Order: sequence, then structure tokens, then C-alpha cells
Amino acid sequence: MRPILSVLVCSLILGSSLASIPRCAVAQLIGLKTVPVAAGEQFAIFPSLNRGMGGAFIAMDDPLLDPFVNPAKGGRVTAPLFFSSPTFYGVSEGNGVTRTLPVGALFGSPRWFGGAIAAMQQIEMGGFFANDFVPVDPTSTVVLPPRGALAEKSSTNKYFQGMVGRKFGDGRFALAASAMIADLNMIDGIDQLFVSALEIEEFGHMEDYRLGFTGTFPGERRLEAVLVHNRFSMTHDVTSVNWTLTDSLNWRFTPDVSQEANLDQTNTWGVHVGYVQPIGKSAWRVGGILTANRKQHPKIPTFDLAAVELPQARLIPRDPGDSWAYNIGLGISKHERNTTFGLDVVYEPAVSYTWADDTRDVTTADGSIIPVGGKTVENWFVFSNASVNAGINQDVGNTAFQLGLRMYSVDYRLRQRDHVEMTRRTQNEEWIEWTPSWGFRVRFSDIELRYQGWASSASRFPFFDLGDNLLQVNNPDVLAAPRGNLAVPDLTVTSHRFAISVPIR
Repeated sequence: MRPILSVLVCSLILGSSLASIPRCAVAQLIGLKTVPVAAGEQFAIFPSLNRGMGGAFIAMDDPLLDPFVNPAKGGRVTAPLFFSSPTFYGVSEGNGVTRTLPVGALFGSPRWFGGAIAAMQQIEMGGFFANDFVPVDPTSTVVLPPRGALAEKSSTNKYFQGMVGRKFGDGRFALAASAMIADLNMIDGIDQLFVSALEIEEFGHMEDYRLGFTGTFPGERRLEAVLVHNRFSMTHDVTSVNWTLTDSLNWRFTPDVSQEANLDQTNTWGVHVGYVQPIGKSAWRVGGILTANRKQHPKIPTFDLAAVELPQARLIPRDPGDSWAYNIGLGISKHERNTTFGLDVVYEPAVSYTWADDTRDVTTADGSIIPVGGKTVENWFVFSNASVNAGINQDVGNTAFQLGLRMYSVDYRLRQRDHVEMTRRTQNEEWIEWTPSWGFRVRFSDIELRYQGWASSASRFPFFDLGDNLLQVNNPDVLAAPRGNLAVPDLTVTSHRFAISVPIR
């Protein structure tokens, strides 16, 4: 029997994955991924003052973003505020564009506070689509389906989040809750994971519930805590075609069409605590965070990223699993006169266990039988990820300029036991994702206009070609079943965000 391997794609949001966990909320939800895939921050719909500073957040305040990450931080809002932050990002070489238009408001009073945000998002995938066929031979009218085709070139996603909270203890403490609902019809980057599909149709939803607490103590010391529950569920209806050459003289092929509903489900419980305090009487502040996530993966999709290289390999249709992920981080910041500086260092250890089972009895290499529902493959992943975020903001009159850099290192070790082939193996993978960022803002009376941009690449520093055009990942079991070398295109995702904030008086 051919080797039977399984897939681990945890929190691909293209990481839950595929729901892309926005890095601004990385402290509460920790994304895990086992392969570098070019996808933007699809869920980063929230406004931010500091996004151009490399994403540093531990020892820095972000009055616009903080209430949507920890709803209790909405207690720091002193006046009603209306905002909108249109965001655009594209993948290099024509591999897709995403446009998001969020609008929202924050309000506060001596006792109660709250806010809401709603967003419409259009995702346009690049590459081939179901009606774009590729000729087998220039002189022939016979065509084959393209790799990674989608049923639709664009789809619309809708998001809504609301929050409400109350202050007590003379305003020094706050308790709040938030709920987010997302109606999803397309996930960015999914076309890179089903490269042999003729059509891909998607639908699903995401729910995110948070309970937050903040406390301010003498000496400007601050403590925060967040309890979060996130439920992500998508269905990828994949139509594949295998073509058999039945008449080589006339270039005639016989198609074998198959359809499969790939479910992608991840349920996460998380707890997060953070602490910040000044360093003496200086302009410096220091802070720390500690987070734990418990992830359950009732269903992991059967991605076929390398199926075209080795089409004879068999993919496993059922892959559940569970994960534990943690982070511990330290941050410092300095705000003096017109200059603000921030630096974070975060370590993210995690462990994942996944397995594959089959819908029929399976005969092993030694002739024994694995009954229906028995484990055919077991995978143990140990992650040792880390990130460094740094940035600076310089105010010049009514304007401000930002520069930043994020370096995110993914490093994991896989131990796999194949109960069908009676084999064991170990594999190590690592890469670094570079994300430079920039921005500026201008104030006109009470109105503030902002622009922020950032670019991300998984194998080279964006905008600079440092070598080979492809990133090689050996043994593609990390996403799909086939053994062998896996070539992942080296692409850059470039994002632009424009925003306006208007106080309501």
C-alpha cells in the first residue's frame, strides 16, 4: 500500500487560517502554521494608531485598537468617536487583491462605555479560475483544467463586533464583554492549498467572544486580563478532475470528476494577562504578557499542495487533532516630547497532536488490519516560534511619521508514526517572515487622517530579491500527503490602510 500521511494546518486563518489571525491580536489568539503561505491579514479590520510601528503593543497604548482586543480597555475612551479605516492589500505577481471597508464608533461616560464596528470585505483571487482552461498542446483543441482554480473570482465577507462595559472603583477598574460574528464566503490564500482543483466553493463563519478586565493601581501600574472563546468553521467544496490519456495519437483524454467537502474547524479557548508600569520617574515603560490557548481541531482539511508533483499519493480524508499554544513576552517603550519608541520580544512555544483515520478497514505492511475509525497515522508537532517587533513614531507639528519592522520566526519539529507502512520519521522546518511597516497621520482641527502600509514575505525581505525565486520545503507532509520536495512560490503581500477619526461632540 502506498504511504498514508496526514496534514496539520492549525489555526491557519492561514493559520486557523486559514483564518488569518491579525497580528495585532496575537496576544489573545496564537496562530499556528506549518508552511509559509502568501496571505494577507484578512481579519485585521480594526483601526490602529500604531500599526506603522511594526506591531509593537506590549508596553504601548493604542486607543483605537485596544478596545477591540480587550473590551475592558474601552473604559479609557473619554469622548464619543466615529472612525473608518479602509484597507487594501494585494499579493505579488497577480495572486489576489482584498478590499475592506470598516466603519465604527466608540463612546464613553463616567460609568458605561462601549462601541461597535461593521465591515464589508471583497476578496479577489488571482491565478486561474474554473473557466480558464490550459491547452494540452498548442496544435490541439483538447484542454486540461488549471491548477488551483476557483469557482468565483471574488466573494464578499461581512463582519460585525459590538462591546459594552462598565467602570467601577472611581473609574480605576473596568469590566466588559464583546462579541464578533463573521459571515465568510472566501478565505484568502485557499487557492494555494488546493492546487489541483478545478473548482473551489467556500462558505462558513467565525464567532469570537471576549470578557475583559483592566485595573489601574498607584504609580501608573496597569493590569489586564482577557478570556476569549473563538469558533472557526469553513467548508471548502472542492471539485477535482483526473484526466486519463485514452488516445495518444489524437490527444484524447477521459475525465474523472470527483467532489469532496473539506471541513476546516477550530475551536479555541484562551486566557491572557498583561502588566505595564513606568520605570522610575523616567519616560520609559516596561510590560509583560502571558497567554495560553487550548485548540481543538474537529476537522482539518485534506489540502493537496503537492498532489500535482506526486499525483499517485493517496490523501487522507479525515484528520482531527488538538493543540496547546502559549506565549510569553516582554516589551519596553519610551514617549518623550515628540518621539515614541516601542520594542517587543515574544516567545511562542506550542505542541500539536493530530491523527488520521479511514472510513474502511486498512491492511498494514505486516498484513494486520486497522479497523474502521482506527488511527492510520499519528503526528506530534513541537513549535518554538518567536517574534521581534520594533517601531518609532515622530511628531512634527500636526503631522506624524512612523517606521517599524516585525520579524517572525517559525520553527517546529515533526515526529510521525505511520501505522500502515509501519514506519517512523522526524522532520524539522523553519523560516522567517519579514514585515516592514510605515505610516503617517495629519490632524485638521478635530479630524485626524492616517495612512499605514506594510509588506510581508516568508522567505526574503520584501522589495529586495535576495536569491532564488522559490522557497523549498522538504517532505511536504506538513500540508499534504505526498513525500518529496515542495516548491512554495516566494510572494510578497503589500497592504495599505487609510483611516479617518472624527470626535462626536
